[in-house]
Amino acid sequence: IRAFERKLLELFAEDAVSGTVHTCIGQELCATALAPPLDIRRDAFVATHRGHGHYPALGGPPDALLAELMGREGALCRGRGGSQHLCHRGYISSGVQGGTPPLAVGLGWARKLSGTDAIAVAQVGDGTFGEGALYEAMTFAALWSVPVLFLVEYNGIAMTTDVATTTPGDLEKRIAGFGLEYDRRSDMDPESLHAHLGEVVSRVRSGQSFMQVIDTR
Repeated sequence: IRAFERKLLELFAEDAVSGTVHTCIGQELCATALAPPLDIRRDAFVATHRGHGHYPALGGPPDALLAELMGREGALCRGRGGSQHLCHRGYISSGVQGGTPPLAVGLGWARKLSGTDAIAVAQVGDGTFGEGALYEAMTFAALWSVPVLFLVEYNGIAMTTDVATTTPGDLEKRIAGFGLEYDRRSDMDPESLHAHLGEVVSRVRSGQSFMQVIDTR
């Protein structure tokens, strides 16, 4: 994942990539630890603009993604999605800040109505806690017991701003206020993180909403 992302930055510096590129360098363990218990053929994964790492971890072909970012033949979405709006099987991404949680809750609700144990994952950053759409999604997830996992990749930065200056109060208390089960841990122990996320996915498959905060700093 990191090799791919570094290559994207090289190509961007060479003006070979149109638009901008948001990499996930430093947050790769979130993707590699979570991907194994997911089945992207039936589960839904809704990524942010910084979700490139989850795409290959979930089995997405890297050559199609590279072609998408460069507007070349064989592009994943015919070159129309670019870096921020991708679609492959159950993986989709959105460049709209805070736009992923409502989509994931809707997809999770649809899976619940279908009677399967498929789930949805909403990847967000800690900066998204400044967006109202996240709280609306948390409300519906908790009220309806939607099988959705909110994956919060906490790097302390909202784009270029320290989240301490944008999000007041205690993060855990905010989450607990919605009645959501949650956990917060570091990515410093990959094997432990992988085992834990496997248990979390199993809990969500049983019909429980969950918010997982992973410190990547």
